[in-house]
Amino acid sequence: MYHSKSYEQERKKLNSRRVQYGSVVYAHVQFYFHRRLDSDYSVLLKYVAEMLVCTLAAFTCLTRITDNMHHWSDVLAGVAVGLIVAVWNVKTRSSAIAVIADRTACSSTIG
Repeated sequence: MYHSKSYEQERKKLNSRRVQYGSVVYAHVQFYFHRRLDSDYSVLLKYVAEMLVCTLAAFTCLTRITDNMHHWSDVLAGVAVGLIVAVWNVKTRSSAIAVIADRTACSSTIG
């Protein structure tokens, strides 16, 4: 399909939604690994898992740039928005999730 150059340039000016969503997911997974993985059976498991998540996030960002889908500044804006959303969500929701987890743990031990 034929698109004019102005259409291509306008498409590239938007921040990358795929990078935004990916950053949110990757940050949540990394926070989860950091809080939930115990290092009783493996000292490096938590750090290797976190590094794998960071590597996947960086790979996603770099492929968006190298495939000429977005400019580097758009990808950087997408990462910033994604990380801000993820940190805000973890800060505001982690206490509520901990309360629900404590309730289910208490009810399973009582009954």
